[in-house]
Amino acid sequence: MKKQLLILLTLITLSTYSQNYFDKTKEYHYQVVYLSGDDTLTNEKMILKPLGRRWGFQPWQQVAFKYFYFPDSINFINYVDPEPFFDEKNKSYIEKKGEPRLSIKETTGGVDDSIEFFLHPPRRNQYRMLSTAIYPTIMKQALSSDTIMKYQSNLTTYGANGVVYKMMYKTIPIHHYKFNNEDIGTCWKIIGESFVGDEVQTSFVSFYNVEYGFIKLYYTLENEVKINFDLIEVKKDLI
Repeated sequence: MKKQLLILLTLITLSTYSQNYFDKTKEYHYQVVYLSGDDTLTNEKMILKPLGRRWGFQPWQQVAFKYFYFPDSINFINYVDPEPFFDEKNKSYIEKKGEPRLSIKETTGGVDDSIEFFLHPPRRNQYRMLSTAIYPTIMKQALSSDTIMKYQSNLTTYGANGVVYKMMYKTIPIHHYKFNNEDIGTCWKIIGESFVGDEVQTSFVSFYNVEYGFIKLYYTLENEVKINFDLIEVKKDLI
């Protein structure tokens, strides 16, 4: 009974916060560049679309949204997955089918409550590496501060062989930030790093705004891989 009451109270609390970012009439359009060393492997469009419902895996906490991929299938053939098992699967599929195996959509979850803003990153196609990268998130306490803040995330992420990463963040407020030549008010520059011991495993630099979410999200991963997300347009009032 106590557990059921706790779940009910949690759902009531989550339903009362502003879900403007996850408004199902919106779409967030990104241009995403995948870099291997100094070489651009793919440069393609991606859409983040809120679904207006809870995410099935954590309905008490996360809101569902969908990534729509527009794969660069020609250049994807040159993609080398850092894990031999998945790289061999990709190559075997191309040999048999004459084309790469690519997803065009993925449903996952995110949070926008009084404590934090968080999105599961895309984890299909050449973005699979992001499943073990540092999470893109910002603690809401940073939004009420006009100074630099540093903190450790209470989220848990796992690297290869189940190694647990420690995730550290630094936020820097930037006033009068311009997006598409429009002053959208305050953004927060977020510098995130995941560690095993004292060694940085993955990192990102991002710019977050309450209304637009992550305007820029630039990852640095292992094997000299960089994945850069740039928000290019927010579509509103869609049916």
